[in-house]
Amino acid sequence: MKKLIALCACLLLVFTVGESAHLLIKRSARVSGAAVTLETSAEFSERDLMRAVKALKRRFLKEDTGVLESVTFSAEENAERERALDAQYGEGQAVILRADFTTDPAAGFALRGLEPATEYRTEWVLVRSAAGRWHVAGWAPR
Repeated sequence: MKKLIALCACLLLVFTVGESAHLLIKRSARVSGAAVTLETSAEFSERDLMRAVKALKRRFLKEDTGVLESVTFSAEENAERERALDAQYGEGQAVILRADFTTDPAAGFALRGLEPATEYRTEWVLVRSAAGRWHVAGWAPR
């Protein structure tokens, strides 16, 4: 009887871990295929920008919005808005990334104002903390 209970417990554990791993892989696939394009910047290193992209991807997964298609940093667009960003967040502490994604066909996004199975072009503002960690301050369709 103890062996049967132990066997059932082991099978339950294997199933639970396997299912969790499957869901994690499925979720990470929503961002892993995104094309990343980063222009050279006088203000941000490539490492800084890649960390900002990583923060955007983490937030995107949390939002559970759909499939991230691309992320782009434009030095020109950031330079045009640099004064406003510096005034609001501190000099060199904020960056704008553009992201394109497609919402899931069967998902209901009415509360977020998004339509299912639709492509969106969005703009994300990311801010660097004093510790150097990037987080999303906000995003909106473009």
